[in-house]
Amino acid sequence: MLVLGLLAGSLGYLLITLLTARAAYGAQRARLIRQEELWHVGDPVDSFEHHDRSSAAVTALLFGLAWPVTVPGYFLLRCATFVITARPPATVEDRERRSAHLKQQIRTLEEALERPLEE
Repeated sequence: MLVLGLLAGSLGYLLITLLTARAAYGAQRARLIRQEELWHVGDPVDSFEHHDRSSAAVTALLFGLAWPVTVPGYFLLRCATFVITARPPATVEDRERRSAHLKQQIRTLEEALERPLEE
């Protein structure tokens, strides 16, 4: 029974490792291809396949093997980032400034259309 439990636990760990590595590889591949586009490479996907694929795969595998630590850590990092960077409620001054800015944009658009819109 103990052997069966160890086997099931090992298989579960490996399955989650592969799923985590696959998700990490996909995210890293997309990020690296977006970065290649900034360098004005002819074909960013081809450049990724020739230069970055092996390093992305190794990094994803390491991320996958360490999933008991990395996945909860990544989740906590995302939650902390969301809480820290959340926008506070707008003050009266912020609302007035936004209102004035929107009114100016409306006036600019009305002038561009050469006809006033009814308020």
